Amino acid sequence: MYSYSLSPYMEKIQHWSRKWRIKFSAPKSSLISFTGQRRQQVEPMIFLDGVRIPNTKEVKYLGVTFDQGLRWETQTEIAIKKALGLKNLFKILTYSKHGPGIESLRTLYIALMRSKLEYGLIVYGASSKSRQQRLERIQNSILRTILGAPATTSAGLTYLGALGRGTGGPYPYRHNTLEIFYYHIVTSKLEINKIVTTRTGHIMSAGIDLSQKVPMLPQRIEPPWVAQPIELKYFPMTKMEAISNSAAAKALFHELKSNLSSARKSYTDGSAQQDTGKTTYIPSLEVEETGTMRKGTSIFTAKAHAIPRAMEITYGHDEWTEELAILTDSKSVVQALESPNNASHQIIHTIISTAGNLKSAGTRTTIYWIPSHVGSPGNERADQLAAKESLNLIPTKEI
Repeated sequence: MYSYSLSPYMEKIQHWSRKWRIKFSAPKSSLISFTGQRRQQVEPMIFLDGVRIPNTKEVKYLGVTFDQGLRWETQTEIAIKKALGLKNLFKILTYSKHGPGIESLRTLYIALMRSKLEYGLIVYGASSKSRQQRLERIQNSILRTILGAPATTSAGLTYLGALGRGTGGPYPYRHNTLEIFYYHIVTSKLEINKIVTTRTGHIMSAGIDLSQKVPMLPQRIEPPWVAQPIELKYFPMTKMEAISNSAAAKALFHELKSNLSSARKSYTDGSAQQDTGKTTYIPSLEVEETGTMRKGTSIFTAKAHAIPRAMEITYGHDEWTEELAILTDSKSVVQALESPNNASHQIIHTIISTAGNLKSAGTRTTIYWIPSHVGSPGNERADQLAAKESLNLIPTKEI
C-alpha cells in the first residue's frame, strides 16, 4: 500500500534529479514508518533509481532522533547524556574558590545547559512522564548546585530561586512556554495586519491605496565578466546573397542541419498582419505552438518572445536535452543579444535568464540567425504558422 502510494512521488524526485544532474544515493537514504502499534510491521519497499531504500527504526534529523513509535527513548537518553556531561562542570565552577557568581552561572546555565535540554523540546516534549521526570531531576540537581541549596531542597523552592533570575522552571512548564512562544510568533503576524488596518483607516478613507503594487524592477543585468549562457551564430550568407544563389543557400542549410544532427532544433518566428503572432516549432517533439501578442506589439517583440518559449518547452519536457539549437530569421534580435547590457527590451534579458536556467540543468543553447524564405523547411513551417496566427486563422489566447 505504502509503496503504491509513494511511487509517483519517487518518480518525480528521480525526474528532478536527472534534470538537474543531482544524484541521490539510495543506500545512504533512510525510510522510516511512524506507527503507534508495537507489533512487527510489514516493511514498505521503496526504490530510488532501481535501488531499494533501506528501512530503519530510527532516523536523526536536524539533531533530533525520531523513532518509529515517536516515544522519544533515544532522544531523551541523548539529552540526559549531554546534561550529565555538564553537571560536573557546574560543580567545579560553583565550588571553586575564585569561581563565577550566581549571575554568571545563570548565564552559563542558559547558554550551555538549557539550550541542550530545550533543543527540539517542542517535538519530543510529549514523551512519557517518566522520561520527563528524569530530565527534570538532572535540571533540579544543577539548579541546586548553582543556588548553593542542599540536596534536600524541594523542587518548588529550587524553581522559585531560579525563576527569580529567569533561569527556567519545571520541564512541562518550559515545554508549554516554548509552544506558546512559537504560537505567538505565528499569530502576531495576523495581529500586526489588524493593527496596520486600524492605524491607517484615515489614509484609506482619503482614497489612498496602500496595497498598490510597486512596478517590478528591471531584471538584473549580468556584469560584463560573466560568460553568456547563449552561443550566437550567423548563417554565412546574407539574405540577398541567399535569394540570388538559392542552390548555394540550400547546400549551406543542408550542411548546417548535418552539424546540428545531435541537437534539438527549434524554429521560431513572428508575423504582423491583422494581429501580431508568434510561433515556436520543434519538429522532434512534434510541437507547433502559436500565440497572439497584444495590440500594437512590434514584429521584433513577437519574434523575440518565441525564443524563450522554445527554451521553456525544452526544459519542461521529460526527455533531457544536451543541446538546443534555436533558428530564427530575426537578425535584430540576435544582434541585441550580443550586447544585452545596452538592450532596452526586457525580453532580451528574459532570453538570457531563461538560457541560464537551461545551462544550470545541463543544456547548452545556441541561437542561429538564418535568412527567411530561402529553402529551410523548418523556417518555412514556422513562418506559415505565425502568418496564420496573425490572420486569426488559429484560435489562441492573447499573450
